[in-house]
Amino acid sequence: MSDLDAQALASELADLREQLELIQSEVAAIRHPRSTEDRISNAVSELRAIVHATETATNGILAVAEAIDSAAESIPRAASEGGVDMAVEQIHSLVASLFTECAFQDITGQRVSKVVTTLEFVEQRIGTIIQVLGDGFDGLTPPTHGPAGGDDGLLHGPARGGGGVSQADIDSLFG
Repeated sequence: MSDLDAQALASELADLREQLELIQSEVAAIRHPRSTEDRISNAVSELRAIVHATETATNGILAVAEAIDSAAESIPRAASEGGVDMAVEQIHSLVASLFTECAFQDITGQRVSKVVTTLEFVEQRIGTIIQVLGDGFDGLTPPTHGPAGGDDGLLHGPARGGGGVSQADIDSLFG
């Protein structure tokens, strides 16, 4: 091997080492093996908490709405017995409870913001890795679906603004 070939090889190896070190630092930024904080696990925990808070709040809202309905139904009887003021006060109290139950959206919004920040961070790190690897992805076929298991067979959630099937289209199927 000539000195020129050895220098070219050494240069290529130095470039490769530099790229690997950058990839390693980007992966470590997402989840360092010795870190006590795992951004991905934290994001998953926040999403689980959102699901739980939403479920709890929805159950509370439905319970209060049922109680309001029941109190409203009691007004005619209360009117005949002279207790309308008490029934109206009960409804006012229940409506205040309903507003309290609806406060979950503020906490949910805060948790969603944390998850979005984490996902943006991960997206930036992966973008850097893709730049470093350059053409290394040319031969790879992109996946056609997400991770296996769970609710994969279900619909893909609500459509974003302007997408999906309209309610009018659905109604026309049954009209």
